[in-house]
Amino acid sequence: MGAEYWCADCSQHVSRATGQPIANSYEFVAAQIATALHEVGKGMTYRQATLAARREFRDRAGQPRRRAPRHAPLPPKQQGQHLRRGVQMGQLVADWVEVFTDAVVPAPTHWPTVVLLDSSKFSFKTTGQQAFEVMFAYGYEAGPNGTLGEGKLLKAVAVKSVSSATWTSFINSMSGSPLTVVSDGAGDLIRAIHWNWGVHCHLRCVWHWEQNLADAVCIDLAAAGYDVPRIERHPLYTNAGDAFRSEAAWNLYKQGLRSEFAGTPGGPAVARWLTTNERLVLNQIRSRGSRPGIESTAPLESHIKDFRNLLNDRAGVLRNRDRTNLLLRLMVGARQPDASVRLWTARLVTHLREHDSRPTAEQRRIAGHLF
Repeated sequence: MGAEYWCADCSQHVSRATGQPIANSYEFVAAQIATALHEVGKGMTYRQATLAARREFRDRAGQPRRRAPRHAPLPPKQQGQHLRRGVQMGQLVADWVEVFTDAVVPAPTHWPTVVLLDSSKFSFKTTGQQAFEVMFAYGYEAGPNGTLGEGKLLKAVAVKSVSSATWTSFINSMSGSPLTVVSDGAGDLIRAIHWNWGVHCHLRCVWHWEQNLADAVCIDLAAAGYDVPRIERHPLYTNAGDAFRSEAAWNLYKQGLRSEFAGTPGGPAVARWLTTNERLVLNQIRSRGSRPGIESTAPLESHIKDFRNLLNDRAGVLRNRDRTNLLLRLMVGARQPDASVRLWTARLVTHLREHDSRPTAEQRRIAGHLF
């Protein structure tokens, strides 16, 4: 029996007669569970995290690592079972995701001042068919004197396919109404924003506008006989983004279009784009002084790209909707500025103390909830 001390693993005072709190009749301590969940949140697979957790437990317990003989054949009755064992290896951490995610990463409850919204599709690797879509939100909270704090990823929710109804459910899952909402202009998302938060708060992503306008200019220049190198050097193509800086810059860019296309503001593709978007562009430019200056979903896009890199190869095996959403919440939580194993361990220890060393949910309570 040693002296009393402060445990760095679970961030609590440990008396001489006690050890770290663990789930009743369970061999894994809170720090090991939190470490595994944090690694899963950063992109590790369930199987990798389970193997790491079991390895760490054996090391802490002083047990030798078990290694199967490399060339020893399995008995006839066990042949083929090694594949099933490999598939089941991830079940331990998958269960932890199910019962402890709420404890280590509480769900957000209130929308901040500025919100960026977008979605992304994930497909089966073998067939290319869509497995599910994920809706993402990124936000900025207002600070003193109307300034915005640091942005952070707020939430990610998987659905079979995105629609106005799924976006409405996503929006209504949290309270409050943001001052500004920025989207890429997808119709289903725009309708949900207007229905639930109103037209006044919605802005279009300027980066997407720039790309779309440059694409339309490219089409019209190609139709006028320009080859690819000349198009890529043409100021109407390279400077499309400058048009959105101010109303004067917009009018100057339109003069360039009229000069290039014989007195008309562009060819057919540009004319269609202007018909759809010019009024929105000018309204957005004129209202800049009365709202926060965020007008791009680019900060969110970098996170979406990261999620795609981590999940694209695994999309085919993420069949359970609710468990996938818990995994996504861990991935969002792991990207918070204060995220750390120590913080998650402290939250899990608090949870175990408040619930008699037990999770609040039963294991496999969400089995069968498929997309």
